[in-house]
Amino acid sequence: TADEILALLPSTMRMIILNEMEKKHEEKGYENHTVQELFDKIPEHFSRRQATYRHMGFQYKKYIQDDFADKLITDITVADVMKNLNACAEVCAREYVSKLKSLWGKIFSVALMLGIPVTNWSDVVDLPSSDKHTERSLSEQNITEEDFQKFCEFMSHYGNYAPIQKKQIFRRDIILYMLRFMRFTGVRSAEAKALSRKNINFRNIVMKNDDGIECTVEIAEVRIESETGSTRPF
Repeated sequence: TADEILALLPSTMRMIILNEMEKKHEEKGYENHTVQELFDKIPEHFSRRQATYRHMGFQYKKYIQDDFADKLITDITVADVMKNLNACAEVCAREYVSKLKSLWGKIFSVALMLGIPVTNWSDVVDLPSSDKHTERSLSEQNITEEDFQKFCEFMSHYGNYAPIQKKQIFRRDIILYMLRFMRFTGVRSAEAKALSRKNINFRNIVMKNDDGIECTVEIAEVRIESETGSTRPF
């Protein structure tokens, strides 16, 4: 596509061509929209989970809304998008900046679907580098191992189910195993829920203990292939 070809050009030449393209946009035969109006129309054109839309809404309000909500999409320049991504890169990890870039792409895509003659600047700007790392807040930090074990002990007796209530006991134990697995491996709950027996491979390896004596230890290799609520292949 034209955008893909532009992305391969040196930055100076690319800017010259993009500026010329912007001058040639014809403002006729379409209804212009603001960035806010286009963002609100994203659910009409893209099928996503509710959790994804909530995250997009958070990103939009934090990084796009204040500066661009009332601006017509035809007035958004490549410099606007690049400046916005750079501001995000100063405080966020590269993965988060990439998601903001993707959000801009959806806004421009909706505009194109409505017949508005714009260039999808998210396709031609470079993703700014970032040395930031996403850090969890204090409220999200793991509990201590001692408290976690106390919690597991409480959970193992939760419900006071009678032995005949096998369905409830099975569900309780599965949740407990899942919590332990998530703590030890770091996988997300949606990934843990989607695991099946075929995703787990047990095998023996030879290791040396603290005394230098070799011993055989069984380990489990876990392969994450999917997550609940998603059909996207990993």
